[in-house]
Amino acid sequence: MTRIGRLVALVIVALVLSYAARQAVDRQLDDDRATRSGWVARLPLGVRAWMAQAAWLRAEDALDRGRLDRYASDVRGVLQVHPDDEFARSYFARQMAFSVASAAGSPAVAEAWISEALGLLDEGLRRYPASSMLLAQRGEIYLDLHSRDPRLREAFRAADGTSVTESALDSYLRARDADARRFDTSQPGPRPLDTSRLDPDPHEAGELGASRDGKHRDDAGTVKANAAFGRWNPQIVWCSFLAMEERIARGAFEIAGDHAERVVGLLESLREADPGAFDDAASDAGARWLGRARAWRDVCSGMVRRSAALREGDTVLLEETTRFVTKRLHEIRERYPEDELAKELRDADDLAERRRSR
Repeated sequence: MTRIGRLVALVIVALVLSYAARQAVDRQLDDDRATRSGWVARLPLGVRAWMAQAAWLRAEDALDRGRLDRYASDVRGVLQVHPDDEFARSYFARQMAFSVASAAGSPAVAEAWISEALGLLDEGLRRYPASSMLLAQRGEIYLDLHSRDPRLREAFRAADGTSVTESALDSYLRARDADARRFDTSQPGPRPLDTSRLDPDPHEAGELGASRDGKHRDDAGTVKANAAFGRWNPQIVWCSFLAMEERIARGAFEIAGDHAERVVGLLESLREADPGAFDDAASDAGARWLGRARAWRDVCSGMVRRSAALREGDTVLLEETTRFVTKRLHEIRERYPEDELAKELRDADDLAERRRSR
């Protein structure tokens, strides 16, 4: 056989194998009873990797061509072949929630794609509940919803009233705990490479308070996460502060106080680990965030005590706590003019009215 003949034969074999792989994935997807123990999972790893790559390329091509129905099917094809691939789940979930949903023509269509993205992550978390990659991506999607259409925020509010911000916070807290267990040096066994003296990845660590709408990016952007502060703590601080504001706005002062306490604790740990972050003459963003968190913590505590005084009929305590809360609100407005919530509240009665009207 001539060289050209052999080349033609190889091309034909490659095309046949490619077609067969595509049909195999499609048949696996069409089988509602298929699980990871299906016949695809029993194929050699190299063959499955090749099939997953083919499905991945088809998914990207379908997305480029706007064939979103085919795109969703091909994404499932990739994960059917490699259901344990955390990177693929995170990648496609991010693509669906941000690129596809953002381009959707209506909130209903965007909601469907975001639900699909969260579904991919939840499937992965059922396999690996301690995957910090999947948890962090889940947190990012929920946090992004905070700046989206209010109808989307409400659509993804949990049945128990948990907001999208609090769902993001829960994911980041779980990601932090998963990393803490992973890097626990008290446990025997090999440890990952120590990167404590390396600068954090700006995409992962971010800037304290960074959000997609950029509302508070400038006044919080100078406080960096370092190894002592923790990989996910900047996001935890930001989510906690947003959740605190949401709960205050709804009159839930006990829960808001818990969020404020978390912010105070994390920022105080950063100040202890890296005083320069708070002593930088060019910016006092860290100190301002800490001061605001402390002030709101006091306000929430005062409102809880004020409510107790009302229930018990203690007029002395009621007057005392009312003065205290009103004074702290005035201090927040004077010292932190960037605080939008404080501008809406003049005294303790304004806060109490929110509780009555929620």
